[in-house]
Amino acid sequence: MSYRWVIGMVTVAIVIVSTGCGGKSSPPPFPASVRQIRPEDNSSPLHFAQVQFLGDMDGNGEPSVGDAIKILRIVVDLDADHPYADANQNSSTDVGDAIKVLRCVVGLEQWPIGEYVRPRRIAFTRQCLTQLAQALTMYGDDYGQIWTMNTDGGDQLNLTTSADADCTPTWSPDGTQIAFVSLRDGNEEIYLMKADGTELTKLTNDPAADCNPAWSPDGTKIAFDTNRGGNAEIYVMNPDGTGLTNLTNSPISVDRDPAWSPDGTQIAFHSSRQSFGQDIWLMNADGSQPQILTSSVPGSWDPAWSPDGTQIAFDTYRDGNAEIYTMNADGTGEINLTNNPADDWNPVWSPDGTQIAFNSDRDGNAEIYIMNADGTNPTNLTNNPANDWQPAW
Repeated sequence: MSYRWVIGMVTVAIVIVSTGCGGKSSPPPFPASVRQIRPEDNSSPLHFAQVQFLGDMDGNGEPSVGDAIKILRIVVDLDADHPYADANQNSSTDVGDAIKVLRCVVGLEQWPIGEYVRPRRIAFTRQCLTQLAQALTMYGDDYGQIWTMNTDGGDQLNLTTSADADCTPTWSPDGTQIAFVSLRDGNEEIYLMKADGTELTKLTNDPAADCNPAWSPDGTKIAFDTNRGGNAEIYVMNPDGTGLTNLTNSPISVDRDPAWSPDGTQIAFHSSRQSFGQDIWLMNADGSQPQILTSSVPGSWDPAWSPDGTQIAFDTYRDGNAEIYTMNADGTGEINLTNNPADDWNPVWSPDGTQIAFNSDRDGNAEIYIMNADGTNPTNLTNNPANDWQPAW
């Protein structure tokens, strides 16, 4: 099968999607089969044989789910920059694009699949005894190795086994890669690996500490904080480490923990620029128009956007211990979700916005918990003698 042939096939699929199933203003998907959506006049650019073949990749005379799955795989495997890969017209390639094609081919709007949410494991940092000794003698308190697990805590897998420490994992938007921080070169640098822990790539190379990577929603940028200018600032770079740009340019304050809004237009972060502690701030993705969202003593940290962009979760010590709050994206409507005498921190939303994973030491050591987005039903996922923290969904 030649690449040109595959692209030709997907071209037809995307044309069908863009005219019948894609875009926010488009009508709902066509039912039944490709035969019902083939053109009836000679003015259409789609040739009948092409459309018929698109719906019958098995060559058995009928479109089937198997045919649609083949198309799904082709679309997902396309490079994100390819113009045929964006059925959603949101400048990124994802499984949602393929689902639109799949629905067009076999009428999957008839099936009870609802809105598609990509399945995702939770990545996290596990600090075992070796890393704990390193943390106590050399580094901070959050270094270990990168692990992943299912969203119920099952199937826990160790991805990194460096003699030094790895931490702070963050998923690429398509779920195929993980950026993280490692001390394997003697100081904090940002690395990239595939979701199974293979194909390790070093993205930064500076004597300063480069920390807390965060992918942009379209996968084209990684924000992070670094003290390479003498104080902590938020920078952005391309996923290959090029195009380094300082976004905050605040020579006195400490600016850390960038978090992209779901539409990619804004970045939340915490900063000391108006307090002795830290507060949650918001700026445009180019660093312009910074504005403060919280005002608390001793401070608030670790902002995390809800998938719909309406809320920001964060942790704060305003109650005498670390608690997880949510607020509206403009800083109003703060609500304490955890209300527990233990420390709860590092919130992260599930992709569908119904749950929040977080760290807690309520069982005697740091564990990863999950709760409903309103704070109800907290559940321990890790339950391990090691310290587990920094969940990334």
